[in-house]
Amino acid sequence: MKTKFSRNLKRLRVQNRLTQQKTADFINVSQRAYGFYETGDRQPSIETLIKLAELFKVPLDILVGRYIEDNDDNQMVNQVAIGRNINQTIAR
Repeated sequence: MKTKFSRNLKRLRVQNRLTQQKTADFINVSQRAYGFYETGDRQPSIETLIKLAELFKVPLDILVGRYIEDNDDNQMVNQVAIGRNINQTIAR
């Protein structure tokens, strides 16, 4: 069953022009296991989520679907920019 996370994961992978195999290699899982993440048949561990967030350079809440809906990809970019501004403000 597709979830916000699985849709976001595929969208991020495609935007970054990565194959499922290359993404799977980065997070140390098989291509088949990674494919299950994209179809929503399996959920990754928190450690794997962190690796995916690092790979795609997005906060975990963006990756798991807290902000992204099925709108256009610009929303993701805007939400990431907003998150960075908040982090800069907190750091002061």
